[in-house]
Amino acid sequence: MDGRARDIEIYPGDIHIYWRTLSYEHPPNAQEYVPQEEEAKCHLQELVDEAVRRGPEATKKAAKNVFRGLHPAEDNIHEPEVNESRKGRPAKKSTGRTKGWWEKILRGKKKDMKKKSGSTTSGSTKSTSTKSTGTQTDEYPSDDHAAEECDEPEENNKYNCPDTEIPGTSNTHSDYGHMELLPVFIRPLVIAIHDPVPDGHCGFRALSFALYGNQEGFPEVRRTLAEEMREHDWRYLSIFGEGINDAIRRIDITTTAPTTEHHWMMGTDLFVFATLFNLAVVMYSCYLYPKPQKYNSTILPVDNIYGETHPRGVIVLHFVQNHWINLSFPADKIPLPPPHAIWPGGHQESVDGWDNYFAPFSQMWFDLGGVANNFPSRKKRVPKK
Repeated sequence: MDGRARDIEIYPGDIHIYWRTLSYEHPPNAQEYVPQEEEAKCHLQELVDEAVRRGPEATKKAAKNVFRGLHPAEDNIHEPEVNESRKGRPAKKSTGRTKGWWEKILRGKKKDMKKKSGSTTSGSTKSTSTKSTGTQTDEYPSDDHAAEECDEPEENNKYNCPDTEIPGTSNTHSDYGHMELLPVFIRPLVIAIHDPVPDGHCGFRALSFALYGNQEGFPEVRRTLAEEMREHDWRYLSIFGEGINDAIRRIDITTTAPTTEHHWMMGTDLFVFATLFNLAVVMYSCYLYPKPQKYNSTILPVDNIYGETHPRGVIVLHFVQNHWINLSFPADKIPLPPPHAIWPGGHQESVDGWDNYFAPFSQMWFDLGGVANNFPSRKKRVPKK
């Protein structure tokens, strides 16, 4: 200490109360420190004593394990021998990976394009057209919603689906091979087509294209629909019933990689989309005679979230072979099929009569030759909370 420190006098009141009252005592029942070596010996002795108490068989196994740990070189287990001979890949048996579902779909599109381009015979400019039978090939997965084969003569079947080309259509792919699966009387009205990537997200890609003008916003569409269903599940109980939680898990994924059928969009998901964005969604499909329009219907909102008097607009989707496609029509020439049969008994009172708003477009559907859908109806209405 320097001279100044020696001259300073310290009184008990100058010391902080913490240090004045600090006391140290040994904790009760404090155990004495035992070195690790001694502790390990005691533990080993306890194990030996326990093995002896359990009998000869336990003693024998314990002794064998201890011996293996102390003398690994005398064990019967040997190091594996390395086989340095290299035979290489088999010449005739391929070991390549199995292509994914979406790759098969793209491959199938390319094959269809080759068939159409090679259909012109030599010496003639007339192209041969084939009638769609709806039979499945190895290129496509099984599809219960595919078009059924028509047994009626062509002259008696106004819903036949021959190959037709619609002038003025546009497409993100080089060819659109599903126009023949649209009802005949609708095809001349189509002015534009957008075919999303068939990677398992195509339904949500189609909704993204309808909202944002591009299909890359499908993760946001998935997240928005899942949040709406999670926060207002009571609003959609009449649509999904007890399976609403399964539907949320099916929709709410974040991956952008190709996905399996467990996360595909279903037609009932369109009720959530229509309600959340106050839009009418037209779903076209193709079922040949005798049930041609089974899956042609209009999806209307089930609740009036924004206090409006009618839907803000209409978007049109084509569902064929487990794939969703956007279609565009003139604003005054959109044939609207009847409302989905779930809607009359599944919507809230706030949207009563909204189906009458599209009466002229619905009449256009019947005038052109459409029939009413035959979805199973659900008459039970869920009261609004």
